[in-house]
Amino acid sequence: MELFSLLSSLPYLKLYETPYYTFAEFLELCSMRISGVQMALLEQLSILPGCKKNGNITGKDYDAEYADFQNRIRKSLPERALIRKYAEWEMALRNSLAKIRASKWNRTENSLRENIAYEADTERIAQAAYTAANPLERERILDEARWDKLDELTRINHCHSFTFDAVCAYGLKLQLAEKWVRRSGEAAMANLNKAAELVQQPSVQQ
Repeated sequence: MELFSLLSSLPYLKLYETPYYTFAEFLELCSMRISGVQMALLEQLSILPGCKKNGNITGKDYDAEYADFQNRIRKSLPERALIRKYAEWEMALRNSLAKIRASKWNRTENSLRENIAYEADTERIAQAAYTAANPLERERILDEARWDKLDELTRINHCHSFTFDAVCAYGLKLQLAEKWVRRSGEAAMANLNKAAELVQQPSVQQ
């Protein structure tokens, strides 16, 4: 009943729209109904584990942090748990991206990880991301794939039954939505600064 009341009160999320709650506010709501190991897992939940270091993270740091996160949740959640399934898929995606990096630069990619389960769609997604016109579009392709994977796992795990899996899926999608709100704000500010610079430049007399 507690998870039913929590999940039924949460607004619908769309990837490129500003969410009603921030992730911090979401955690506060969850803390009123969830406790113990499950609440600790929610607090660790992240699309990008480890990215809080100065707000930046490298690809290799990301891989190491995510592998550590995956190991922690393996110890506390059943095999079919949504977070475990998502983490396995994310690691497969990271491996697919690493393979393309290695091929592109004709080198051995030491961030490849062994014993990662094969996921049929990750190589296609990674290839699409690396053929994108620019880094922002590449990031968009990857995050749309992450959003779609969470939707898929939600359906497979029957998360509409108001389970802890459903809470985790919502939290991850909320982080993705927040990320793109920040991206939009950064882009708008960059465009404003560029326009201001152009106005300040003296006109060239013909």
